[in-house]
Amino acid sequence: MENGFDTSYLIPGTDGPTIAWYRSLGQRAQESFELLEDEVVVVDTETTGLDPARDQIIEIAACILRGPEVVDRFQTFVDPGRPIPAEIT
Repeated sequence: MENGFDTSYLIPGTDGPTIAWYRSLGQRAQESFELLEDEVVVVDTETTGLDPARDQIIEIAACILRGPEVVDRFQTFVDPGRPIPAEIT
Protein backbone atom coordinates (compact mmCIF):
# COMPACT_ATOMS: atom_id res chain seq x y z
CA MET A 1 0.00 0.00 0.00
CA GLU A 2 1.46 3.34 -1.02
CA ASN A 3 -0.31 6.53 0.13
CA GLY A 4 -3.63 4.68 0.35
CA PHE A 5 -3.12 3.12 -3.09
CA ASP A 6 -2.69 -0.65 -3.48
CA THR A 7 0.43 -1.14 -5.59
CA SER A 8 0.74 -4.90 -4.93
CA TYR A 9 -0.56 -5.80 -8.40
CA LEU A 10 1.92 -3.57 -10.25
CA ILE A 11 4.99 -5.09 -11.85
CA PRO A 12 8.06 -4.45 -9.66
CA GLY A 13 9.99 -1.46 -10.96
CA THR A 14 6.90 0.31 -12.37
CA ASP A 15 7.88 3.95 -12.76
CA GLY A 16 6.39 6.87 -10.83
CA PRO A 17 4.42 8.38 -13.74
CA THR A 18 2.72 5.04 -14.44
CA ILE A 19 1.81 4.61 -10.77
CA ALA A 20 0.45 8.19 -10.73
CA TRP A 21 -1.63 7.44 -13.83
CA TYR A 22 -3.14 4.32 -12.23
CA ARG A 23 -3.79 6.27 -9.03
CA SER A 24 -5.62 9.00 -10.98
CA LEU A 25 -7.72 6.38 -12.78
CA GLY A 26 -8.71 4.88 -9.45
CA GLN A 27 -9.62 8.27 -8.01
CA ARG A 28 -11.72 9.20 -11.06
CA ALA A 29 -13.47 5.82 -11.00
CA GLN A 30 -14.21 6.23 -7.28
CA GLU A 31 -15.68 9.70 -7.86
CA SER A 32 -17.79 8.43 -10.77
CA PHE A 33 -19.12 5.40 -8.88
CA GLU A 34 -20.09 7.57 -5.92
CA LEU A 35 -22.52 9.38 -8.25
CA LEU A 36 -24.27 6.16 -9.25
CA GLU A 37 -27.49 5.22 -7.50
CA ASP A 38 -28.26 2.00 -9.40
CA GLU A 39 -26.31 -1.22 -9.29
CA VAL A 40 -23.68 -1.56 -11.99
CA VAL A 41 -21.88 -4.69 -13.18
CA VAL A 42 -18.24 -4.23 -14.17
CA VAL A 43 -16.81 -7.05 -16.31
CA ASP A 44 -13.15 -7.70 -17.09
CA THR A 45 -11.55 -10.34 -19.30
CA GLU A 46 -7.98 -11.45 -19.75
CA THR A 47 -6.85 -13.08 -22.99
CA THR A 48 -3.86 -14.82 -24.54
CA GLY A 49 -3.32 -11.78 -26.78
CA LEU A 50 -5.02 -8.96 -28.66
CA ASP A 51 -6.17 -10.74 -31.83
CA PRO A 52 -9.82 -11.84 -31.40
CA ALA A 53 -9.54 -14.20 -34.39
CA ARG A 54 -6.60 -16.08 -32.88
CA ASP A 55 -6.45 -15.49 -29.12
CA GLN A 56 -8.60 -16.94 -26.36
CA ILE A 57 -10.12 -15.73 -23.09
CA ILE A 58 -8.23 -17.09 -20.08
CA GLU A 59 -9.97 -15.27 -17.22
CA ILE A 60 -13.34 -13.63 -16.59
CA ALA A 61 -14.09 -11.39 -13.61
CA ALA A 62 -17.07 -9.28 -12.65
CA CYS A 63 -18.25 -7.27 -9.69
CA ILE A 64 -21.55 -5.68 -8.80
CA LEU A 65 -21.26 -2.12 -7.50
CA ARG A 66 -23.87 -0.12 -5.66
CA GLY A 67 -22.37 3.35 -5.64
CA PRO A 68 -18.78 2.91 -4.46
CA GLU A 69 -19.60 -0.32 -2.57
CA VAL A 70 -18.74 -3.74 -4.00
CA VAL A 71 -21.86 -5.84 -3.41
CA ASP A 72 -20.70 -9.09 -5.01
CA ARG A 73 -17.86 -10.40 -7.15
CA PHE A 74 -17.04 -13.30 -9.45
CA GLN A 75 -13.79 -14.57 -10.95
CA THR A 76 -12.90 -17.70 -12.88
CA PHE A 77 -10.09 -18.96 -15.05
CA VAL A 78 -10.86 -20.41 -18.48
CA ASP A 79 -8.79 -23.14 -20.12
CA PRO A 80 -7.77 -21.69 -23.51
CA GLY A 81 -7.10 -25.18 -24.87
CA ARG A 82 -3.47 -24.39 -25.59
CA PRO A 83 -0.36 -23.18 -23.74
CA ILE A 84 -0.41 -19.56 -22.61
CA PRO A 85 2.33 -17.57 -24.42
CA ALA A 86 5.28 -16.60 -22.21
CA GLU A 87 4.81 -12.89 -22.99
CA ILE A 88 1.34 -13.01 -21.39
CA THR A 89 2.44 -14.50 -18.04
